[in-house]
Order: sequence, then structure tokens, then C-alpha cells
Amino acid sequence: MSRVLFLIVVLVAFSIPANSVPPARAAAALSFSFANGTLAEDEALVRNGVKFAEEFFGAEFGSTIDAPVTVDVRGTQQYDVIAYTGPGSISIATGALGWHYSPALRKLQTVIHEYVHLIHWQADPDGTMPLWLAEGSAEYLAWYAIDRLGLLDLDVARDFWIGSVVTNPSLSGVPLSSLEEPSQAGAGSVYEIGAYAVSQLVAQAGVAALFDYFTLQAGEDRAQAFERAFGLSFGAFYANFEANRAAAYPAGYDVSRLTFPWYPATDPADVSGATAWPVVQPGGFSLVQARTAPGTTCSLTFIDPNDQPILEQQMRANSDGSIFWLWQLEDLTVTGRAQASITCGRNSELVPIDIG
Repeated sequence: MSRVLFLIVVLVAFSIPANSVPPARAAAALSFSFANGTLAEDEALVRNGVKFAEEFFGAEFGSTIDAPVTVDVRGTQQYDVIAYTGPGSISIATGALGWHYSPALRKLQTVIHEYVHLIHWQADPDGTMPLWLAEGSAEYLAWYAIDRLGLLDLDVARDFWIGSVVTNPSLSGVPLSSLEEPSQAGAGSVYEIGAYAVSQLVAQAGVAALFDYFTLQAGEDRAQAFERAFGLSFGAFYANFEANRAAAYPAGYDVSRLTFPWYPATDPADVSGATAWPVVQPGGFSLVQARTAPGTTCSLTFIDPNDQPILEQQMRANSDGSIFWLWQLEDLTVTGRAQASITCGRNSELVPIDIG
């Protein structure tokens, strides 16, 4: 079963969770291949996005990929879509315009979405899941992970899904039940309607029920797995969904910035409001956020407790001026007070990070 991705835009929130994600587990074999000319920021987003997804879904839901995984990043558009996942492999075309002009948060969401498809392929090698549920759960779980990072208000994403379902002409009169196969009318819009449908399943049964559904038990088919995981049949859910869909209306979040692309800024800009997870474990993940002008390229230098700069990473700001850096402290063993220095052109900010 082909599983492909058409990107959507995100509105980020600036809250740092009280606790960061757990320290790194023993990882399955990951190999990365990057085409010549891949931007350093894109390489960082792909590497850290895949590793974070592996860590997050393992720690949160006990879901791991058992076989080796290859991640192939092409510098030019070599696929009909931006990203594609097959059994044990993720392919991303960073040379595609849809990727190149996307804010960093959209790129991170793309990578996590594709990692969820690895979970799908491992649990469902014959591709028996309905298309809307496969793509919808990848969308939902990617946003869910980003919400747990503190980069997204999940309610805003849900409002965007509702708005898309209500206003998208390609979905008008197309029932969810008809979006089980890629050839069905409206399948190109399956991401928004699928994510909205999955949000209703989660509201009823909890997010862990998705993982209960992914893996078939002995002698089960997809219909039986659905009823076991979510407590109702496909037919009953489709009826409930269509009734809810008919009455759905966006709650009024400002999603105007989610519907058009942005372009890199060329003028120098200030940086402000830098924050970080205050305590990070050696081998765990660190997250830093700040604000600047939309599309501005900023640089972060991580300085370890021995006052040695051990990482420098550029990133472009999202379309609302938010900017973030996510990276894993893989080789850091020393504990103590570290700091991150952020420069956006006109000024710099320092933010402390305690290691250990």
C-alpha cells in the first residue's frame, strides 16, 4: 500500500513542558543517506526528527521498530510527493518546493508522520488499514508528539482539520467510508479528514487505542480489530462521524497563517524570548525556542559545561516568527551548567541548560 504525504501548516505555541522527553533508549539500527547539497538545517531536522520519533513512541507507547531502518534524503524532487515510507525505509525529497519553502515545524511534522508509517508497516505488512485511518493516524500522532514537545497546541491543529473538512470542495459530499482506497474521489484530501476522524476515535477511546488497533490479534480482521480497540463497529463510527461532520464548525482559532507558504527573510532581525528545557539528561534531547521575524535564519551554538562549543546549528523561523532547535546530546557525558547562544543578526541571547 502506498503511503504518501501532502504537507499542511502548523501554528506553534510557546510553552515548555515541565518535563522533557525521557533520556535516549537503546536504538534500533538507523542509517541515513543525504544527497550532496542537502542543507545543514534539513539534515538536522531529519536526523533529530527520526531519532525523537523513535524515542518518543517507544517511551510513550512501547512502540518500537525491530528491523533496521534506512532514511534516504534526496536533494532534488525525485518522487511524486515530498516524502514516502515503505517497510523499513523513509525517503524525503528536500529539493521539492513544498519542502524547501516550508517552515521548520512543518518539516519536523513530516518526518514524524513518516516514522508513524514505519510503525504501520511493521504492524500491518499487508497494508490492510483503510487509507483514511493510516494517513489520519500518522497526521494525528505527529501533531500529538509535537504537542508533547511544547511546540503546538493540538486544539489549533484540530480546528484546522475541521476548517479544511468543512470548506474543501474536494471533500464535499464524499463520505469517510469511501476513502478506504487511494483511488477513491477526494483521496488527495484524506490527511485532514483522516486526522479529524482519528481525533474523534481518540476522544472516545484514548490515544493508546490507536496502537491497540495497528496490530492484528490472531484470527482477527481489520473490522474486528477496530471494534476491539475503539468499542464500536466501522459502520457505527461512520454514522457517528458523518453526523458530527454535518454539525462541525471551527472554534475560531486564528489559522490564517496555516494556509499559505512563506519565503526566507533577507533583512537582519532581532531575537527575543529564548527559552529551553531547564534540565536535560546526557544522551537525551534538548529543545530551545525563541522569537524573531518570519523566515529569518538564526544560529544556535551549544556550549557544554566545560565551556566548549560542541554544536552549531542554523534554523529558519516559522511563518509566525517562532523558531526552535531540537537535538540529541548523544556524545555528551559531562554534567553541569551548559548554555545555548542564539544569534539572529542584530543581537544574541543566552539561555542556560542544566545537564544531569
